[in-house]
Amino acid sequence: IPSGWDGYHFYLNNSYFDWLSKYLGTNKRVMNDAVPNAKIVGHRFAYIGTKRVAQDLPVAISYHQSQIKKMNMIFIHIGTNDYTNLSGSGNLRNVTRHLYHDVMTIKRINPNAHIYGVLPISRYDELGESRQNMVNQSGYTYGQLREAEARVYHKLGATIINFQKFAPNIITDQNKDLTLEDHEIHPTAQ
Repeated sequence: IPSGWDGYHFYLNNSYFDWLSKYLGTNKRVMNDAVPNAKIVGHRFAYIGTKRVAQDLPVAISYHQSQIKKMNMIFIHIGTNDYTNLSGSGNLRNVTRHLYHDVMTIKRINPNAHIYGVLPISRYDELGESRQNMVNQSGYTYGQLREAEARVYHKLGATIINFQKFAPNIITDQNKDLTLEDHEIHPTAQ
């Protein structure tokens, strides 16, 4: 989602981070190290075109340490791909244990950066049903994932960004076919 992927193609210069930069002001530099299909649990690299990039959170943190040291704000928006069936991420306890470790690693690299934990946005299945209360193959719901991420971020002093609370109508059962390009998880540029 943050990388600008809508389920079909990339939005160049119109992605989540492009808009974040605009909202923060024109003098703010925003680095986007997001990669499609990234997970909290994993150590994969991926190719964006011909460029090999760090994909999963632990690898991205390790790969971008020198950049992280210079940041004053860090937004972490990850977790939906760990919920996906066959993700290999394991149960919710395993996912949150990895998230806790990764955020702690970021804090050790840059103890002065303000960390924002962005909870996963609304997600639907291929039949249009909300995944909020739908149990995945690892035994937890999407709602439980959101709650668990929020607890980790809160415990570590990160600011929690929960679109369900401050913009509850941004993605709903009624508008998901307009707001989600693929009608499941990937938002439109608007």
